[in-house]
Amino acid sequence: MIGTNHDLKSMREAIDSEILRLTALERVRRGQVEGGYMEDRLSILSRERRAIGVALVNRQIEASRKIVSFSKWVDGNGALGVVLGHASEAEIHPAAHTRG
Repeated sequence: MIGTNHDLKSMREAIDSEILRLTALERVRRGQVEGGYMEDRLSILSRERRAIGVALVNRQIEASRKIVSFSKWVDGNGALGVVLGHASEAEIHPAAHTRG
């Protein structure tokens, strides 16, 4: 299961901390890390951070409707696919896979 809005905000804060840490480390070790690891990692973290932000906004939009589609709300109308790319469909929408 994906989690609550609070969980997503906590994930976003953790990503922010990791971005700051890697940015500082990159300044100190400029040119010493091979293969562009820092740039790749920062790019991935930035993409995940944006996806979480979009998911939170999409959840607010869906929650404001008279009839809420839980499947759209739970994954931010698809926005969390970036963050949960490794998760199977059953992990994202468990109820859809328990029907007979």
